[in-house]
Amino acid sequence: MPPIQTPSVNRLPANRDPRTLIFKIFEEELPIRGGWGYSKEDAVVIDKHDPSVNPRLPFHGVGIERQFVLNRLQLELITALPQEESYADIKWELIRQSVHQDGGRTFDCLRCEAFALRYLDWLALKDEWEGPNGYGSKGFDEETHFKKRRDLTFRFECEYWFEITSFFGKSV
Repeated sequence: MPPIQTPSVNRLPANRDPRTLIFKIFEEELPIRGGWGYSKEDAVVIDKHDPSVNPRLPFHGVGIERQFVLNRLQLELITALPQEESYADIKWELIRQSVHQDGGRTFDCLRCEAFALRYLDWLALKDEWEGPNGYGSKGFDEETHFKKRRDLTFRFECEYWFEITSFFGKSV
C-alpha cells in the first residue's frame, strides 16, 4: 500500500454552490444544499424533500453521500487544477463513519481514504502498458509495472460532513 502523501489541493471555494457546480460539470442533479462538507459547520445538507426527488421511489441518502464524495474528489483533483497538475484514476474507500446529533439535527461524518495518480504519471503508465513493448509482449515485466504504479499512487485521507436529518433523524 502506498504511503500517505497528500496532494497539494485546495478546498473548493465556499462561494461556489456545490449543487450548481456538480450539475454544471457532471450533469447530476443531487438533492443537496449547504456547503462542501469540510466541517460540520460547512455540511452538505441532503434533502429528501427536494423538488428533484421522486417521492414514489425509495430515497437512497447513502448513495447520494457516495456520489457527492466522488464528485468533490474529482472537482478537487481534476477540474480545479491545471491539467499538468491534475490527477487521474481516483478511487476512495470508507475508513470510518460516525453519526452526530446537534440541536435536533443529525450529521453523518465520513472519514475516507482516497487514491490517485498524477495525470502525467497515469499517461506514462498507460503508454507503457499499451505500447509496443507493453502488456502481452515478450519481456514486459508486469510485476515491475504494478510496483511502479503503487509507488506513484498518492494515498490521502479526507473528511465529509453531511446533514442527514431529512432521512435519518427528525428535526425538533
